[in-house]
Amino acid sequence: DELRERDQRRQQDHLGLEYGLDQDKLAEAGWGVVFPYREDQKSILALREALGELLDWRKAEAGERYQEFSGPRAVRPGETASRFMARHDASPGTVDPTRLPYYLLLAGDVDEIPYRFQYELDATYLVGRVAFDNLEDYRRYAHSVVTAEKDGRRRARRAVFFGTRHPGDRATPLSAEQLVAPLAADLKARAKGWTVDHLAPDDCTKLRLAALLGQGDAPALLFTAGHGLGYDPAIPEELKLQPAFHGALLCQGLPWGAPPTR
Repeated sequence: DELRERDQRRQQDHLGLEYGLDQDKLAEAGWGVVFPYREDQKSILALREALGELLDWRKAEAGERYQEFSGPRAVRPGETASRFMARHDASPGTVDPTRLPYYLLLAGDVDEIPYRFQYELDATYLVGRVAFDNLEDYRRYAHSVVTAEKDGRRRARRAVFFGTRHPGDRATPLSAEQLVAPLAADLKARAKGWTVDHLAPDDCTKLRLAALLGQGDAPALLFTAGHGLGYDPAIPEELKLQPAFHGALLCQGLPWGAPPTR
């Protein structure tokens, strides 16, 4: 119902944020970070400290409409997005950023803040997530974001759509034709000021992906669709491979049906 309501509002002059507020100005739209609730508050304080450079930067931008949701205000185990909003005097529909900011960053893994909570909240708010294995990675992420914004680094407005199509496979022809192609065409028609490149499946090779991921041809937005490697943690031999290879993208040119080489 929330998604249908959001789609209806899309036809109006504004959606989400209260009328008259500028969503590109954090001092009007607001910005907040949502932590998971833990009995061990020291670990949350350590996480907050690791993200501190980014949080201080956002607080300076959003001013009075900056909020942190931790301790009693954090998302609780098993809590739905609707209950979380209600606890903070907010509700699905038009956003009042004095209650719950329009921009919300979830800080933590899906074990503590599930995808379902994120997607339900995203029906009304603009929601992102940051999740790393250790505090140093959180700290490095925060520093890189602030440094890029302070230095005014902006990639050209270019989006690339990368979707494989493996012979003899059922899934990737569907994703290539019914997901990647329509998304690329829609963005090309609607996104003013953007260059949109839709790669043919035969061009979705490992070398091309490497270039798009930073080796000379990185766009502002890269959308990929295809298969990923999965390993069974119950099998000791596969568990050893899991950290390095789990989720690895299978690019075009892979001999279909044969086990992939490293």
